[in-house]
Amino acid sequence: MIDYETEEQQIDAIKKWWQENGKAVITGIVLGFSLIGGWQYYGIWQKQQSSLASSFYEKSYRGLTEKNHIAINENTKILKEDYSSSIYVSLSSLLEAKSFVIDKKYKEAQLSLEWVVKNANKDISLLARVRLARVLQQQKKFNEALKVLQIDHPLSFSTLFAETMGDIYKDIKQNKKAQESYIRALSSAKNPKVSEILNIKLDSVK
Repeated sequence: MIDYETEEQQIDAIKKWWQENGKAVITGIVLGFSLIGGWQYYGIWQKQQSSLASSFYEKSYRGLTEKNHIAINENTKILKEDYSSSIYVSLSSLLEAKSFVIDKKYKEAQLSLEWVVKNANKDISLLARVRLARVLQQQKKFNEALKVLQIDHPLSFSTLFAETMGDIYKDIKQNKKAQESYIRALSSAKNPKVSEILNIKLDSVK
């Protein structure tokens, strides 16, 4: 399994998987419907829905780059209401949360991320947990932040989870637990730049 040690790597991997496998997923659904007829119409409709959902996500992404937070919120709302089964609704919700964080609206960001944790697929949900923990940390809800991260997760998320826990423990002056967390993060880190940052953090709590 590939290790993704930053949130950006996780998002890129999810997008790449969808681009490579999305058609296969749709084809599988269509083949299932062929047993009862009407599969050609459904296949066309499904592709149209995916294309429309993608366009709303692109508008959200453009809204983030242009600092147009209203556009992000509006497009995310449309995706939630009309394209709830699409991967793009979760990705747009992550953008929405990021825009709230930029504005220091941490409570609103928390709500957006909690929605993703509850409704997204496993990988996106785990990524949202990391971001949710950091948003809770910003609100000084340290126990809640740690609890969000105390779940089973695949090795590919080990560095992100452990580093985030280390940052929280450091914030509340529990340096021994912070050390243990950073050491765990280092043990699964593969990226030299990530390891360098983790070593700096580890030195800061010794």
